[in-house]
Amino acid sequence: MATNPRELQPIDAYLEGLKDPAAKKTLGALRMQLRKLLPGAIETISYQMPTFKVDGKAVAGFAFFKTHCGYYPFSGSVVPALKAQLDGYATSKSGVTFPPDKPLPAKLVKTLVQARLEGDCREREEARGHEEDGHEEDGREEDGREEGAHHRTRDRQRSEGGDRAGLEGVDACAGRGRGR
Repeated sequence: MATNPRELQPIDAYLEGLKDPAAKKTLGALRMQLRKLLPGAIETISYQMPTFKVDGKAVAGFAFFKTHCGYYPFSGSVVPALKAQLDGYATSKSGVTFPPDKPLPAKLVKTLVQARLEGDCREREEARGHEEDGHEEDGREEDGREEGAHHRTRDRQRSEGGDRAGLEGVDACAGRGRGR
């Protein structure tokens, strides 16, 4: 898809619209780091914030508010799982906030991204376990209900080569017999 080089992409426009110079610098640097960690990701705007999507799933996002920046892994399990590493930051179940003039350390961002992607690996492994146990023989659960969109989406991603493709920066499935 050809784009007009003069036309700002969604995340470019978001960053350009920030009035706070420290936030613009911090979030611009965070974006560059996420690009390196997630080279196959699609950059977009979701929930009114810059977002990186892998295999159609949001895996990292950031935003600026009146007085702080926020990082969002789009998973309710990542931040609680990294509670010790996030000591000193304001957190919620879904994100981490920090002052615009004090960016998240690169190592912490990498840890957050890895934790998010590892959660996706675990979900896929659990789904494969169900297949191996014979739960998917006729597309129905043990109680006879159809399994639904989860498996159809997973199967579509596999057929499109989307199963961890293009994630050279962070190999979250390494060591699980699934790494690339």
